[in-house]
Amino acid sequence: MEDAWMMLSQPPPDHPLTPGVLMNKTGCRHPLFFITYLVIAACIAVSNNSVYAAEDRPTLIVRGDQDYPPFEYINELGISDGYNIDIMTAVARVMNLDISISLGPWDQVRRELEEGKIDVLMGMYKTVERDRLVDFSVPHLVVSYSIFVRDDSPPIRSIDDLKGKTIIVQKDDLGHDFIREQKITEKIIIERDWVNTLKTLARGAGDCAVVSRLQGIRLIKNLNIKNIHAVGPPLLQRGYCIAVPQGRRDLLAEINEGLGILKATGEYDRIYEKWFGIYEERPLGRYMKYILWALIPLTFMALTGYLWSWSLRKQVAARTGALRESEEKFRLIAEQTMLGIIIIQDGKVKYVNHAVAEINEYSIEEMLAWDAQDYLKTVHHDDVPKVIDHARKTQTFENASAVSDEWRLISRSGRTKWIAVYSRPVQFMGRQSDLSAVVDITENKRMQELMVQNEKMATVGNLAAGMAHELNNPLGIILQGLQNMVNRLDPGSEANRKSALECGTTMEAIHAYFGKRKIDRYLQGIHEAGERASDIIIGMLQFTRKSGVEKKKENINSLMDNAIEFLASDYNFRIKYDFKKIDIQREYETDIIPCRCVKTEIEQVFLNIVKNAAQALTAVNDEELSPSIHIRTATLPSCIQIRITDNGPGMDSETVHNIFDPFFSTKGAGLGTGLGLSVSYFIITEKHGGTLRALSEPGKGTTFIIELPV
Repeated sequence: MEDAWMMLSQPPPDHPLTPGVLMNKTGCRHPLFFITYLVIAACIAVSNNSVYAAEDRPTLIVRGDQDYPPFEYINELGISDGYNIDIMTAVARVMNLDISISLGPWDQVRRELEEGKIDVLMGMYKTVERDRLVDFSVPHLVVSYSIFVRDDSPPIRSIDDLKGKTIIVQKDDLGHDFIREQKITEKIIIERDWVNTLKTLARGAGDCAVVSRLQGIRLIKNLNIKNIHAVGPPLLQRGYCIAVPQGRRDLLAEINEGLGILKATGEYDRIYEKWFGIYEERPLGRYMKYILWALIPLTFMALTGYLWSWSLRKQVAARTGALRESEEKFRLIAEQTMLGIIIIQDGKVKYVNHAVAEINEYSIEEMLAWDAQDYLKTVHHDDVPKVIDHARKTQTFENASAVSDEWRLISRSGRTKWIAVYSRPVQFMGRQSDLSAVVDITENKRMQELMVQNEKMATVGNLAAGMAHELNNPLGIILQGLQNMVNRLDPGSEANRKSALECGTTMEAIHAYFGKRKIDRYLQGIHEAGERASDIIIGMLQFTRKSGVEKKKENINSLMDNAIEFLASDYNFRIKYDFKKIDIQREYETDIIPCRCVKTEIEQVFLNIVKNAAQALTAVNDEELSPSIHIRTATLPSCIQIRITDNGPGMDSETVHNIFDPFFSTKGAGLGTGLGLSVSYFIITEKHGGTLRALSEPGKGTTFIIELPV
């Protein structure tokens, strides 16, 4: 008997579904529906006020899918609605069950049922695999699943044609289970609902989709999708049931009894007619009595509807004015705020405000013509993977708080800027989009780096004094002892010659032995190492030594010329680095204002930086390179700026980050102490209250920027 009822309850497989009756041409419910709904609800409330009065029984937790129209969904009023809601409410009423209905994501509510956290799942297709996990009521519908393809897809008509194809399904849906159980293909694209399943197919992904035939036809129509259609006979048919946790036989018996009562009293037919009946073609005579019954109330409702519509138009006009005012306020805030706002939808830039355009140094019109790839081209190449991962996180965690990250971008003028980005998914103009708030944090980053570097210098300063004095004493003994050894080996000393003869040898023989065994070279090496250690100690003392020299007003251009002239006249430097082959370009501000500084210290800074640039240029093994150092001075509102730029090999970001650290050097062993730039940084920042920073990229040279307060 139950099987016969199941077949009688089955609608024709090619009928599309729609959310309810009394709908206008746009697919929305007609206003008359709400009037009728309120009248019926009032009558039911008066006559059945004891439906949920079962005080001696616990409230049953009933859940369903929040996005599965017309079976169960949240309507435009924010209320749970649909065929399943009406069926479950009617069963509860006739069986005197106290229930609480709520909707949620399908995979969540299904998991809650299998774990026994809820009492009832209002709608679920029965399969062998699912029957092992939960218990099912008698089916009250039989639903067919079909194959949907694009108009340009390869020929697919049956299950045999699906082998090896890429199939799109809703996660944990009946179609998904069927594809996995039958092992039809391993190429499966999983979407969270049927809307996205069909949209993904329409956009060109996958070869086909497996969707409920009635649901699919309905969604194609409502979403206005033009390029996909259903093909072939039904792929599978399953009974649509109410599900309960395994072992709840008493509850299942009550639900089955309630369904039987609904069928016997004709209420099931009325609910079915409400949600699916408008699609069935039936003889006019079958509807005649309903038409006659409806004429009088429809006439009354038409008049009532007219009056209601007139009132509604007035309300709409008032609310439209308020909405227009609200939109104007939002537009003003969005356009005038210093916070950058950008919206990306379907891989295209759909909105940017002036703040974002200023940060990128492009016009709003130019950025609105961008797609996601155009935006990625403005991102620093080292940060592109971070941006891609940020976008993935934003699209994945829909209900999470905003995803935040920081990365660098290259503006139109070529400047590197740091930005902080906070993103989250939103609905923009009815479509899923990514909204990002953008803040320029370039200055904050620079200040952080300065604070870290200053902290390093302070730490080194504290260590340097103690280390220098502790090392200086034993180093002095070593160098003094070495000098005494050299003096006692001097063949011109009479005392040395006399002592040698007393030992049965001569100074010449001793020197011959030293030369044979290369002892003289070892002594020279000890001397050079000692002198190098002495230079390091002197450099370390620079961190703590207070300058006793009074600051005087000096011409920065003259100090730079002094440093360059010293390098040009330094014989050892000229021999090793061929300074004359480097083109020194001076771009001085002619009337630059004097700067209060210690002349020798600033000259030392200039000397260290220009010397490093010359060493870097000499290390380049490129015959086509014309080595040059460009020096520019300028007066800014609050400081004097000196820029020293070379066209050498440049540095990577890690080297730039460590360049001012004590003892950090990119030169080979024995070619530098690693203290030159550290001392320079200390002189500029600690002793003169200025700033020193480096800008560089591999293959693009290096620029040192010094700013001294005026």
